Formats: sequence, C-alpha cells, structure tokens
Amino acid sequence: MILKDLTVCKDCGKGKKIYALGQCEYCYKKALAKRNPKFAAKTKAMRKRIDRRANIRRYGISPEEFDLMVQIQDGLCAICRRPERVERLTRLSVDHDHKTGKVRGLLCQPCNRALGHFQDSILVLENAIQYLKCS
Repeated sequence: MILKDLTVCKDCGKGKKIYALGQCEYCYKKALAKRNPKFAAKTKAMRKRIDRRANIRRYGISPEEFDLMVQIQDGLCAICRRPERVERLTRLSVDHDHKTGKVRGLLCQPCNRALGHFQDSILVLENAIQYLKCS
C-alpha cells in the first residue's frame, strides 16, 4: 500500500516511494521478514529463482539449455573443474565472449572473475602462466 509518491524512509533515510508505516518497500519487507521467518525464506528463494532465470536469459539461453550445459559439464567449472556449490546456492556463471556475445560455457565465480580481470586476453593469461612458472 503506497502512501506517498516520494519521501524519505524512516528506517534507511533514502528518498523512495513510501509504503505502510513510513517505510520504503525494502525496509517494509525486511521488517515483515523479521517478524515472520517463513516469509523471509520464501521470498529469498523466489528472488534467487527469478534472478537466475533473468540472468540466464540475458545471454540468450533458456533455463533448460543452462541445465543441459550443467549436465554436459558434469556440474563442474569448465576451467578449474570444481563443482557448483548448490548447498550455498552458488551457481555456475554463464561465460560469454564480450565481443561476439557467444556463450562459451559455465564457470565458477572465481574463474569467471579471473577471466574478466584478465580482460579475456590470451597474451595476458600466457604472461600470468610464465610468471607462475618462474616463482
């Protein structure tokens, strides 16, 4: 129930649309979750499921195609061959070529970040390999 279009939330102090009790939507739901743990667990699980589907579709593949890729890779990262950590709800990330947008495979978060930091440069990665061999 929106009371006002834009004002300051009494909890977080940010200028947002205000819901009941002078709170923004985030603070209102946070307070509701604190009072009702079942609501918190349900909304967290729903948010993760929605985020995962939206994230996968961003790369032009369906959730079913993602699940097939996981199966083909035996649930392992394409680089380090470590499994996804389902117990912590950490999923393999969709890796793609930033120039062409083509999906290359599924990576764990550390490997995906590493490629990003190396800017997908084979030369930089070869230099990193030489550096590691010398140390």
